[in-house]
This record gives sequence, structure tokens and C-alpha cells, in this order.
Amino acid sequence: MSNRADVVVVGGGVAGLAAAAIVARRGLSCAVLERSSGLGGRAATTLREGFAMNLGGHALYRGGAAERVLDELGVARTGSPPAASAGVMVLGGERYVLPTSFSTLLRTRLFSAHAKLEFGQLLARLPGMDLRPLETVPLAVWLDEHTSHPRVRAAVETLVRLSTYANASATLGTAAAFRQLRLAAKSGVVYLDGGWQTLVDGLAKVATDAGVPVVTGSVVVEVSPVGREWRVTRSDGMTWDARSVILAVGPRVAQKMLRGTAKAMLETWADECVPARTACLDVGLRALPRPDTTFALGVDAPLYFSVHSNAARLAPPGCVMLHAMRYLSPDDRREPDAHVRELEDWLELCQPGWRDVCITKRSLPDMIATNDIHRAAGGARPGPEVPGALGLFVAGDWVGAEGMLVDASFASASEAARAIENGRDTMRATG
Repeated sequence: MSNRADVVVVGGGVAGLAAAAIVARRGLSCAVLERSSGLGGRAATTLREGFAMNLGGHALYRGGAAERVLDELGVARTGSPPAASAGVMVLGGERYVLPTSFSTLLRTRLFSAHAKLEFGQLLARLPGMDLRPLETVPLAVWLDEHTSHPRVRAAVETLVRLSTYANASATLGTAAAFRQLRLAAKSGVVYLDGGWQTLVDGLAKVATDAGVPVVTGSVVVEVSPVGREWRVTRSDGMTWDARSVILAVGPRVAQKMLRGTAKAMLETWADECVPARTACLDVGLRALPRPDTTFALGVDAPLYFSVHSNAARLAPPGCVMLHAMRYLSPDDRREPDAHVRELEDWLELCQPGWRDVCITKRSLPDMIATNDIHRAAGGARPGPEVPGALGLFVAGDWVGAEGMLVDASFASASEAARAIENGRDTMRATG
């Protein structure tokens, strides 16, 4: 069987659903093909024992591209920011006040007096810093030149890990890291009621209300140029012909399904990507053993802990939903069991006795948090237009000039949709 649409979107994660919703609202026929049985990809939420479990710790940055596109599409969501007042940094097994403000910087014992001055001056410079000369400077190089206290350097790297999910200061670009820190400091984040599945469901509703068929269980095996159009072929032999295709999937998946001269370009992009990976432990508890600690960051180890249910409805009444995570370095190849044991020990440090009140838990010992960090040596990220392949676009957290993480997904989806609409208008104007 063969089908037609103006646009075919391959991938039913947030980037694909957002792109489909935008192009459909602009009067183009569109279809979404998702290989899995459900939508959302890494934004999916699982219900276990009444707990809404995201795939690891998810936070939506306020003021970023994701919020902008969600507002444009009218996707409602509720949630609250986490309270930083109960946050700590952990170094050598000792807890220190998390320096998120002038008053907490003065109170924390993490730094000496001189180190407090250096850390405070660095953060004060950040909002007005010209980042353009730092696009190709690795964060580690910048820190070598601008920090003299080891704890200041470690604290900056800790905050960068938190905001970017990247544990790769030798590879991560300073400009990209500091842009993300600016966004975090200016607007903060929110944890979403019901988990990120609420965004997925909201986007899917906008798309289907606009007439988009969203077909799950559609394994795309080939995307090929046919004349001036594209043919998308599923594993069952069904095809879709379209003037434009958006590959809203990871770079390696996109490269494997593509045919034609553009395949070499996608192979290069995929080879250059350096994913940010994490090991996660998601836990539902009857109660919180230590209520005074709801957020913690490891300084001498790349670890994270947060009680998400304190800010969002994610747990049954009276219960607690929390996340522990290790930010994996690009060369971290430890056995999965080692990550799980470390996270359980980390959780014992943050919440002693958690096992006694545990209702459910899930470990994700090696998952991709984002398909590509902003590499200092990589220059601008690719896409969304694929050079030399008219009508072919990519979208996702590894695409485009704007934002990181899910902000990049939404920004690239919006940019791809806008480019398709502009192409349609150009074709109409030229006849």
C-alpha cells in the first residue's frame, strides 16, 4: 500500500510530535510514524505502583525553546520548581550548603574565604560575559585559566553537569556550557505533574486534532529520494510518498535508514556526535527518611539526587518519588551492576534507611540523556536542513543552533517546520 502526505515525520518523540503539530496547523498534510508501541521516546513516563516514573530525572527549563513552542501550540502543563533551600553539595562524604545565592555562598563551608570570593566573582561575571570567543574553547581549558582553587573548579563543573547532563569538560564547549548555566540561573526549572508523558500526550492531541495520523508500531527501514520527493518504506512494505521528510530520531538511526547521496552526510554527523549518558535509579518510597535533604550534588563524584514529588504530583498521597543519577563520562564503560551499586550507596548517603521504606524502584544503568553534547571542536551543530537533499530535515536534541537537551528538540522541530512552510510558499510563488 502507498500513502501520500506533504510531510512525513519519522519518530514520535517530542521533536517529531511538535514538528507534526506545527506543520499541520500551517495547512500541510502530515503523518507521524513511530517504531515503538507508544509515543514519547525518552520523554515517556511509566506508572508503577501509583508512581509516575520518568526515564531518569527530567526537568523543564523555564524560558527555553521548549516552553516557547509548547505555549505556541497551547500544550498545557502544571508543575513547580524544586526548592534549592534544602540542597547540599557532597564532598568526601561531608554535606555542604549548596551555594545558589549570596547568602548561601556566605554560609557554606565548601569554600575558604578567598575561594568564596573567586566563586562569587565568576558567577557575577557570567550574565554579561561575551561568549562568542569561547565557542571553540573546551570548558576544561577555560577553567584551567580562570580558576585557582580546586574546589571552585569542581563546583563549577558540578553545576555544569547539572544543567547540561554532560560529564565531559575536556570536550564540552565553554560557550554552550555557560549559556545553559545562564538559563538555569535566570529562570530555573520545573518538575511536571504526572511526568513528561503529559507533554507527549498534549503534543499528540494537538497533532491529531489537526488531522495528523500518528501511527505507532511503524518500523521505518528506508528513506529514499524518488525524483523531487521522498519515499518512506516501512518493514511491512507499506510506503509513504512526501515532498518533505523530517527524521526526528537519533543520528545513528537516521543514518541507517537513509538512502541516496545524503547518507554520507548523516554518517559524518553520526560519527561526530558525543552522547551524554547517565546511569539512573528511580525510586518510590512510603516516606522520606531524611526530610531535610531533598536535593544533593556530588562534587568529587558526578552524582545527583532529587525528590521530584516535593514539587510535582508524581506519587500516591503521602509517598515520595525520587531520582538518583550518575553523569557518565564518554569513556565510562563500567559494568551496569557497578553503576546500580554506586547509586544505591549514594542514595543511602542522602536518605539513610531508604530501603526500609521502598515500594518500587527501577534502574537504568546506561541511557542516553542527549544524543550530542555541544563539542568545542565540533563547531555549530548540524541541521535541521540536510545540505544537498532538498526536502530532507532532521530534528532532535542533537540538531540546530539553539538550546540544549529538550530545548534543542523543540527548537529544531520548529525550525524544520518553518523551513518546510517557507519552501512551500516559495514553490507557490514560482509556480
